[in-house]
Amino acid sequence: MRRLFFVVFVLLTACVGHSSYMTEATLTSARVEPDTQSAVVTFIRPSRFAVTLVPTILDENASFLGACDATSKFSVSLAPGHHVFVVWAENSDALAADLAPGKHYYVEVSGTEGWTSARFHLIALTPRSKKWHELDRWLGETTTLVPLAAGRTYVDSRRDAAMERVRRGMEHLRSYDTVDLEKRTIRADDGN
Repeated sequence: MRRLFFVVFVLLTACVGHSSYMTEATLTSARVEPDTQSAVVTFIRPSRFAVTLVPTILDENASFLGACDATSKFSVSLAPGHHVFVVWAENSDALAADLAPGKHYYVEVSGTEGWTSARFHLIALTPRSKKWHELDRWLGETTTLVPLAAGRTYVDSRRDAAMERVRRGMEHLRSYDTVDLEKRTIRADDGN
């Protein structure tokens, strides 16, 4: 029985997806904080669902922001103003965000079952969302990752495919009804 448990454990842990375009934060990694010239957005994937898949997050210009391993998070500093974030997985999904300087915002990277593999969605994690009360626990239970320049280089090498993902994500965003659009919208005053 112990051998069987050990074999199953090894197989399960060997099948965990990890992006080669992200690295685990260390004590020397700069902590990303908002300031008078920038806002910070933290993308958090609290679930272990579809643990072998690692969706990529792009901005409205098809620029690489990061990739979300299962039970991980990463933060990016962005200029204030209107942004669109797109998840690149089996599907493309998007979220619209109006960011204010000095504020910190949160986006849940949420997996669901798809046709041939998991699909991922970007959900606004705001004081008005149902999962807002989970934020502190999720922040404590997830591994902090830092995007590497290699991710930007890789996405830039696939510029046409990345732009197509952004186009599809924007198309989905425009097609959402009021309820689904609300789940995918961050307002400037949603930051803390």
